[in-house]
Amino acid sequence: MKIMKKIAPLLIIFFLIIFAVLDSNQFNKKKKKDLIEQKIDQTTSWLIKNWYADEALKEWSPPQVLTVPPGTKVYGACGDYVKGEKVSGSYYCGASYSIVLDHSQIKYFFEEFGPSSIAKIIAHEFSHAIQDVKEIRLKKPMHELQADCMAGILVSKGSEELGITREGLIEMARFAHHMGGSNTHGSG
Repeated sequence: MKIMKKIAPLLIIFFLIIFAVLDSNQFNKKKKKDLIEQKIDQTTSWLIKNWYADEALKEWSPPQVLTVPPGTKVYGACGDYVKGEKVSGSYYCGASYSIVLDHSQIKYFFEEFGPSSIAKIIAHEFSHAIQDVKEIRLKKPMHELQADCMAGILVSKGSEELGITREGLIEMARFAHHMGGSNTHGSG
């Protein structure tokens, strides 16, 4: 009984610490999710606003942007997914004039390369929409490289409003290097 009286306060302190750590992890996950959503909203809103302000794009509406949770299946339109292919990576779909943002991919890039990578992904897909409306068709990897270049210009133009710092530019350079591949985005 004496041992229990001595151990009980230690056990209470131990469990309080464990619950505090678990609660802190939940708080950090929510904070990260909120930050990701905020960056998606901020970037998409800025790109749409600037789409409407661009005289060269006034004939077209900007593409719709959809954020999909992990495990989402897509049917029809892009790629004629009859069976319902799981979304794997963010992409622009010309058939539905939509940008699909894969939340799992966005979260991964956010964690690996920082919040500026989100702006880069969305600007890249908007660039594909611009290529589509302007009927620009290049062979790979040139089509992707042009979209990368256009995305860089868009993000640079909005860097102040999007809160992209010098560190953010370095994050995007690391991200671009990571995306390199001879069949898609050129060499890193």
